[in-house]
Amino acid sequence: MKRLAKRHSFKPTVESLETRWCPTASITTPLEHTVTVTGDDNANAVQIIQNDDQNTLIIITESAFRVFASDRVENVVINLNGGNDRLTYGLSGGSDCKTLKIITVDLGSGSDTAIFNFADNGNGGLATVSRELDLSVQAQLGNDRVDAYFGTLSAHVNLTGNMGFGDDRFSAELKGSLLSSTSVYGGDFGNGHHRINMEDVNDLVLVDPLHPSAPPVVLLPGGSDDFRVTVDAAVAVTERATLDVILKGGDGSDNLQFQSQGEVDGGLTLLMDGQDDADTVSADIRPATGSTGSVSATVLGGDGDDTLGLFISNPGLSSSHGLLNGGGGYDHATKSLNVLDRECEVVLFRLW
Repeated sequence: MKRLAKRHSFKPTVESLETRWCPTASITTPLEHTVTVTGDDNANAVQIIQNDDQNTLIIITESAFRVFASDRVENVVINLNGGNDRLTYGLSGGSDCKTLKIITVDLGSGSDTAIFNFADNGNGGLATVSRELDLSVQAQLGNDRVDAYFGTLSAHVNLTGNMGFGDDRFSAELKGSLLSSTSVYGGDFGNGHHRINMEDVNDLVLVDPLHPSAPPVVLLPGGSDDFRVTVDAAVAVTERATLDVILKGGDGSDNLQFQSQGEVDGGLTLLMDGQDDADTVSADIRPATGSTGSVSATVLGGDGDDTLGLFISNPGLSSSHGLLNGGGGYDHATKSLNVLDRECEVVLFRLW
């Protein structure tokens, strides 16, 4: 008797493929002299390369490559929206920054990184910013990082922004001297006026109107931030040039640091404010021998138990003014002898 082979049944199925989405950022020119880069809610990577010797402004995204005449683009508007995005903006081909640029950046939500390098000319040399440069950065939600580098400044440079909610990192480094020049914006900034102003937000809280005495609910924390500005030892703030630096930490336990060791023959003005919570805020200003300019520095702790420091050496300066104010809380301060202190519970002196 023959045995029949066992037959196996086959059931067709549909196998799902892995997701093939690709992040994309568009490049448009909605207005004359304006280029806009718009990201999506994925992780976008945007690279912008400026070469004023060749009169090119190259913008590269995951899905687009565009080349513009640099002297025809004054406004660069970047909106990256959601996702963990990365933006780089730099020079190339040994070029200085010779064309007016107003750069407005909104990093959107997500943990984003933005790097602006106007110090390296693309061939390893020190670049010069010889036309007005206005850079504004809004970081929004997420743990963001923004780094900015500048070479010699012979025209007005203005860096402003807000790092938004999250534990954020901001750094700015000046690698070239600050020279006097007249801004095309008129007399608002004066000759050779350069400014760095970076702030953070306070916590977004919800207060129950029916129970006003109840503790507020924190919806979004301002974050514990690290802000640093460094003026390299080889940098000179020349006569008729000024540098204004403002750093404000908002809510959270923030670390704010400022250091300057170069020559100051013009003006250096500094305001650092930790604002709420327990902060570390410190400034170390050591003008090089032969400096003849002026220094005015204020370090504020705000509310919370803060650790503060302010040191100013002034051999030959025409004037120097330093103030430490702890504000609310139990504050520890370390200072040089020429710095005044207010509302600091513990004060230590450091000699040069």
